[in-house]
Amino acid sequence: MGATLTVGAGLAHLSLVAAEGHHLAPDAPAAVQLTWSDATSVSVQALSARFGVGWPLGPAPFGPFSGSLRYGECSDADGSCRIVTVDVRGVVADGLVALLPAEAATPWRADADGAFRSALDAARAAGRPLLIDFSAIWCPPCNRLAHEVLEATPRPPILDRVDVVVVDVDDPSSWTVKDAYNVGSYPTVVVVDGSGAERGRTVGFDGREEFEVWLTGVLDGAVSTPAEATPLAAAEEALRRARDGREAGPWLRRAESGHEGEPALRLARALAEASPDDAQWLVKNAPAAYWAELAHRWPDRAARAPAVKALRDAYGVAGDSLAVAEALEVLHPAERALWQRAQLAILRERGVGEGGHAYWTAIASLAADIGDVSGALAELDARPWAADDPTPALTGSTVALMAERNDEALARAQRGLEFAWGDQRLRLATTAARALTALGRADEAQALAQRVLAEVPAPPADVMVRTDRYRRALIEASGLPPETR
Repeated sequence: MGATLTVGAGLAHLSLVAAEGHHLAPDAPAAVQLTWSDATSVSVQALSARFGVGWPLGPAPFGPFSGSLRYGECSDADGSCRIVTVDVRGVVADGLVALLPAEAATPWRADADGAFRSALDAARAAGRPLLIDFSAIWCPPCNRLAHEVLEATPRPPILDRVDVVVVDVDDPSSWTVKDAYNVGSYPTVVVVDGSGAERGRTVGFDGREEFEVWLTGVLDGAVSTPAEATPLAAAEEALRRARDGREAGPWLRRAESGHEGEPALRLARALAEASPDDAQWLVKNAPAAYWAELAHRWPDRAARAPAVKALRDAYGVAGDSLAVAEALEVLHPAERALWQRAQLAILRERGVGEGGHAYWTAIASLAADIGDVSGALAELDARPWAADDPTPALTGSTVALMAERNDEALARAQRGLEFAWGDQRLRLATTAARALTALGRADEAQALAQRVLAEVPAPPADVMVRTDRYRRALIEASGLPPETR
C-alpha cells in the first residue's frame, strides 16, 4: 500500500496506490479518517478507484495526525479481491507528505518507562539479559548504533543472546529509567539481568566491531585484568584508556600478544606511548578515521606531523605542509580546521547510501563549523527525513542562529515545534526565543517560552535528568524571571 497526502494552500488531497502486483478495486467502498493533535479531523468515503486518482480532504492543519484507511485491493494475477484496513500516522509540514503505517512503530514518543518494564519482564521470563539503548532521534552516534548494530541486516549473532529495548530519552516518560541508571549522555547502552541489576555499560559508539567486543565481554563475564582478556579485547580496552588519559600499559602488553596489524593496538600505543613507528604504520595502513584521531590527539607534537601531512594529502586542504610549531598545537586554529575538514570528508564517505541519516546532522554541523553555513543548511534540506522527525529543524535552526540568520533560525525552529516533543521541544523553543529576541520581539519570545514550559512538565526535584537544564536554558533565552520553573 502507498498513500500520499498533498497539502497546498491549507487544503489536503489524498491519493492511494495499491501494493505491487495489485490494483485498487474500482467498485469497493473506501474511507479515510484522519485526526490531528488539535482534534481537527477529516472523514471521507468514496469508491477505491476515486481515491486512486485523488480525493480532496478539505482544510488540513499543520502538525502530526493519525487515522485509518479502508479500501479494496485486487490481485493482478488471479483477480481475487479483499478489503484492506491500515492504521496510519504522519505529519503535515509542507508539500508532499507520506503516510506511514502505524504498525511501522518506532520507539519515539512511546511510553519509555512502560517499554522498559515490559521488556525487563519478558527478559526475566526468558532467562536472558536485557540490553537498554538510551537513544534519541536527533543523535548521530545513536543512529549509527541503530543502523550498524541493533537494526543491521544481517543481524549480528551476538544480539541473539540478549533482549533489546530502546528508551526515547527525549520523552518525559523516560525520566524514571534514566534516573535509575544515572544516564546523561547518549547513546548509553546498559546491559542488565532479569532483576534490573547492571552488568555493564558503554557510552557513545565507536563502531560495530568495538561494540560487539564490548558486548561479548559483558555477556561472557567482563574481564577485570589484562591476563583474562583476549588480545583484541585488550587492545580495545587499551584504546579506551589511552583516550581517557588512564594507564594503558598492562593492557597494551597483553594486546601485543595478538596481531600487530590490529589498528586499535597501533592507535592505543601511539596515543599512550607516543610511538612514531605506530603513527607511521597507521598513516600507511589504517582507515582515515585513525589518522584523524592521531592528528588530533597524539601527545608527541613533532611525531604528529606524518598524520597531519597524510590528512592534507588525502583531503586536499589548501596550503603547504604545516610547520610543526604552528600545526601541531592541540586545537590550534590551523589544526582544528584540518581536523574538521578531515572529519567532514570521512563522514560524507560513510553517509552515502542506506543509513546515511546517521551522519547527516554531524556533516551539517561540521560544515557550519568550517564556515559553510549555506552548505550545511542545504545538506539538511536535501535529505529525505521522516515526516515526523524534528532533527533537521533542530540542527538547522541552531546552525542558522549561530550564523545570525535569525529569520531563518526562527522559521526552522517554528517548523520543528509543529511536531517535536519533550526535551527537543524545549531546545527548539530556546532557539526560537533567541531568534525572536534578536529580532526585537522579546514579548513573543516570552509568550512562546511560557507556552512550551507549560506543555513540557518539569521533572520531580529528586529526579536528575537533562530536562531541567533545557528548561533553564529556555527561561534564560526568553528573558523570563530566573525563578520561573
